[in-house]
Amino acid sequence: MHYNKKVTGYYYGINPVFPGYSTIFLYGEAGNGNLVGRLYFEPDNKHTLTPHRFENGCPVLYFRRSDMPLLIDMLRNEGPVWLWAYVSDGINIANAVLSTDYTEPVGEGENILPGA
Repeated sequence: MHYNKKVTGYYYGINPVFPGYSTIFLYGEAGNGNLVGRLYFEPDNKHTLTPHRFENGCPVLYFRRSDMPLLIDMLRNEGPVWLWAYVSDGINIANAVLSTDYTEPVGEGENILPGA
């Protein structure tokens, strides 16, 4: 099954007591509260990450904790952002990508205000 959703909002939290539960929740259809993906962050030195899975209608993906700032930067500064996944057997995710639109212009640059 192919899963492809536009991400229109996000929530992130860093849990100091249970660091493995630092998360980014991805939402689609603004104002609807429609959860389209959950990203969890595990210690950088963990030998093998928890396997990705499809649960309660959306992908649950695992990353190294050092990836969290990169993903937050993408969500803050890029748009549109899409979550794509291939669910191989109804539960297991064989591949997944969080990406910008396929037609992002080259050399777009950042909009930096003078004096900022």
